[in-house]
Amino acid sequence: MFQAYHGVSSAQHQTNFNNLSAQGFRMISLSVYGDPGDARYAAVWVQRPGAAWVAVHGVNSEGYQSFFNNWTAKGYVPSLVTATGTAGNAVFAAVFEQGIGGAWMARHGVTSGADSAVGTFQYLNKTAHSQRMMLRSVAIYGTPNDRRYMAVWHANPNFVKWHAHPSDTGESYQDVFNAEVQLPGYQLSGYRPSHVAVSSDHMYCSVFKDDVVGPWVARHGMSPSDYQAEFDKQKAAGMYPICVQGGGTGSDTRYAAIFAKQDMPMARQWSVTGSSVASLAGLDHAMQTFMQAHGVRAAQLALGKNGVSKFSRAYTWAEAGYRITQPSDRFLLASCSKMFLEAAVQALYDTKHLTPTTKVFPLLGFSHPADPRSDNITVQQLLDHMGGYDDTATGSGFDPTYSMRQIALDMNLGRPVTKLDVARYMYGRALDFAPGTNNKYSNFGYLLAGAVVEKVTSKTYFDFVKSTLLQPASITEVDVFPTLANKR
Repeated sequence: MFQAYHGVSSAQHQTNFNNLSAQGFRMISLSVYGDPGDARYAAVWVQRPGAAWVAVHGVNSEGYQSFFNNWTAKGYVPSLVTATGTAGNAVFAAVFEQGIGGAWMARHGVTSGADSAVGTFQYLNKTAHSQRMMLRSVAIYGTPNDRRYMAVWHANPNFVKWHAHPSDTGESYQDVFNAEVQLPGYQLSGYRPSHVAVSSDHMYCSVFKDDVVGPWVARHGMSPSDYQAEFDKQKAAGMYPICVQGGGTGSDTRYAAIFAKQDMPMARQWSVTGSSVASLAGLDHAMQTFMQAHGVRAAQLALGKNGVSKFSRAYTWAEAGYRITQPSDRFLLASCSKMFLEAAVQALYDTKHLTPTTKVFPLLGFSHPADPRSDNITVQQLLDHMGGYDDTATGSGFDPTYSMRQIALDMNLGRPVTKLDVARYMYGRALDFAPGTNNKYSNFGYLLAGAVVEKVTSKTYFDFVKSTLLQPASITEVDVFPTLANKR
């Protein structure tokens, strides 16, 4: 059973609080929005048992800090946080609960900035990831020139994957949403929005996770009447709001809401397929420990000796409804696929179509680089990660293989990029170091080497790999996997 309301005053929210908490309801969503002098509240309550909890609303920064200090000293941890107003005149509300185990972190009045700038919202998210915490609740407030955040991060023992997007317009948030829900996750159906906060000027701060709550619907940019209509529609379909956040004042108020049939993520289940080998049972235990520690849903392990398979097992650690992994299933290879490119280049070395010292960009027909050193990059330097590219934070921190959409936009292509498009884009950038003088991991180096294979052979990269490497070895189960969700 649930109860939900929106657009109510502080006094009405207090009345609702008194009535619902007395009936055994507890809040799963809370939002304060509008003018701090006449703030409005939206909340969703569910009737179920749970740990002891307390709540506060209508307080300024000092009042919230005092409440925080008092209740955290008693073992309570913030679980829902929300704020509205400017940095110097904000109203805060929050829910604190007992029984939240593990590390946690909470901040308010946080600024926006680079994830390398200590104390920014982006920096704190990066810190939370590194310390195995997850963003639980967030509010975006302040002004366009002084954006502020209030947030709480909880321990993430199940290693749920999550992404946070600090500030998007309604249009750019839709782009973020479209991209997130296509990411491989449960059933390859993508991540889900778990929290979408709205500022007074209708900027969206969103959190996406790859855990599962079953069917869900998300909407944003809704006026009060739009939200009420959507609420009625989803309630009739058996759903209820699991997150409702407002931003703006009066008729300018806009809501973002997520509806589902349950708000608690589904538990994962463990299963193993393939013939068991009693003497190697420890391998099953090792796989279970690793997968559960890192949130891996599907994996395989195979052992062979002298060309004979000795052990072949498949493991699933996933929610109900997830396809059970089989030993015969094919997996994405990610960077392990680089071994095929290395073999392809070696085949071209063997046939004298390439040499390790072949210079890459002149071979591809490029000229007039932004950095003259680019014309000295050799094929072998790319394979050895010595081509002058450093994707990590010690270098440019820019990995074009993860930025292809942005490259297409920067180049005004109006279509997906090709290998040569990315090569041309990078040819217009400075190198991170002189080729051959350092060793830094680079995905782009292998993309560029793949373009070399295509140039020399006049075949697509995979056609060359298949005809030259796979077919002669009678390997038939290696294939190219499309990344577009509708082609998987």
